[in-house]
Formats: sequence, C-alpha cells, structure tokens
Amino acid sequence: MQQGKEAPNYSDETQWSKLQFTLFSFTISTSFLAAYSFITFFTGVVYLLGGLVRPNLTINTWMGRLYELTSPEAIIKVIESVYIHRHEQNLRGEEENYRMLVEIMRSPELYKALTGSSLKGDCDPKLDKLSPEEQARYKHLEKLEQGGFDVEALKKRLLDDKDEDA
Repeated sequence: MQQGKEAPNYSDETQWSKLQFTLFSFTISTSFLAAYSFITFFTGVVYLLGGLVRPNLTINTWMGRLYELTSPEAIIKVIESVYIHRHEQNLRGEEENYRMLVEIMRSPELYKALTGSSLKGDCDPKLDKLSPEEQARYKHLEKLEQGGFDVEALKKRLLDDKDEDA
C-alpha cells in the first residue's frame, strides 16, 4: 500500500448504492418526437406493434374455429361444396352454397345445431330431453363408470333412444 492513502472502508454503507441498469439510451432529436417522453414513445411503439402481432398469436381465424368445434364435418362439407361448384364453373350452385355458409355463420343457433355441443356431464343438452327416471338412471351409470365399469354403450343407448323419440 502506498503511504498516505487509506484503505477503503467497506463497512461504511454510505459509500455504496443500489445497482442501477440502463435499458435504453433515448436521445431525442428536435423533430416531432421531442414532445414525447421516453415512456410515451415506447408505449406507443408497443401499442402499434401489439395491434400487428395480436392477430397472429390468437386463434381468430376460420381454421382456428374449425379446429375448436366438436364436430365440424357439416361446415367442412359446405365449404367443399362451394369449392366444387367453383371448380365446375357452376356459379349458381357456388353462390347458393356460399350464401348458405354465410347464413350459418350469422346465426349462432344454426351453427351450434350443425356442429354439436362440447358440453359434457350435467350440462349436456342431450340430458334436457330425459325424464327424471332416465336422468336418475344416467347418473347411476355415471357413478358406475367412475367406479371403473364399462357402461359407455349403455349411456349411449339411453341418449340415442331419446334422440329417436324426438
């Protein structure tokens, strides 16, 4: 050690400060950006980029809807019929099937009726048609199924009998 210089005193907490990071160096020119602060500028950038990125990250497309449906076969057949009529140059058939597809998409009840329900258990719409005795039998079959018994065929037959009656 050199003479006349003291060794640093590390036990004195007043000499130490918290660690600080500088994330962006934000130099603003004298253009229209000079009126904006650092936070305002980058908030605007994030807001604009978010509008461009969001549609690509969410399932907000036609194929996304088809993938999420319970049974999309009916909708896919209508789309295929539009394509087939276009290929055959049958403009009347293409227009009619396209209008049918638009009508399906505009009415949620028809869309739901064609694609089925994804609800299971007590919320299943098929159970609404059952009488109280049949509902009790269905609940008993569910308890047996939870116990490990294979009663899927019995449950299906109980629900299919009701569909035929309707």
